Amino acid sequence: MGHQLIIVNGEDFWADYFPGRAVYDVRLQTSKWLYEDGRLWVFDAGRRLRVDSLLWRIGPTRPRPADRDVLELVRFAGVPCVNAPAVLLRDLHRLTMLADLRACDLPLVPFTAIVGDVLMSQLAPRLPAVIKIGTHHAGYGKMRLTDLEQWYDMMDVVVAADTYFTLEPYIDYVQDIRMMAVGDRIWALARRGSRWKANAGYVETQLIAAPEVLYDYTRRIMHYLQADLLAVDILQTAAGDYYVLESNAVPGLTGFPTAVVEAIAERLNTRIEAAP
Repeated sequence: MGHQLIIVNGEDFWADYFPGRAVYDVRLQTSKWLYEDGRLWVFDAGRRLRVDSLLWRIGPTRPRPADRDVLELVRFAGVPCVNAPAVLLRDLHRLTMLADLRACDLPLVPFTAIVGDVLMSQLAPRLPAVIKIGTHHAGYGKMRLTDLEQWYDMMDVVVAADTYFTLEPYIDYVQDIRMMAVGDRIWALARRGSRWKANAGYVETQLIAAPEVLYDYTRRIMHYLQADLLAVDILQTAAGDYYVLESNAVPGLTGFPTAVVEAIAERLNTRIEAAP
């Protein structure tokens, strides 16, 4: 039985970038995982597959407790993985991610964090604001609040959500930039969405040469996390200020060149070759 590379919730092109390896796609939502006698196995679509290496392509868009369980198994089994499980585990909670960005002294949007839904009723409305409920990417769980009626309605919504949330001022940005780092290489992509969220609705993208400070921000958090792959989302205001919104250890690749995919495959192949 040859080397088996497992792609978890990946795009359909990955097999083309790993010639000579047996590449299998599995869905985290339908798979079962087994660690036995020093080996990690995954069961999906009627197959039993040995997990010799792994490319994790499901981000915390809608995180589930099982995501952490599987990543902890991958970590314990010592399976070569991009990103490393320790990096992916930190990405599963938004407050952890924000704490990491703060540890790197990056300019964050100031926010208020609330654990306990009724506390929102004790806050003075500061509008316009953005509420972000729980840990989600891809624009989910986020809403811009522009008037008191929306503010008071949201008080009821957060009770139903039953999780933490944050409130931050709405940044009237002129440019949304996603910095994509793979190893030592960094690309910059300007994004403009058809809605107030730059990554929602119809999104226009353009590769750009970003200011050097944004490459510095990206290198800082990459080094801090020891990540193979990371996206950093940044807003630029009309005054020329920059705010880091978030980092993402399982970023979408839309708008980026195939060189990014090639670099990711190279990083995983390097981990595979270095494994005992």
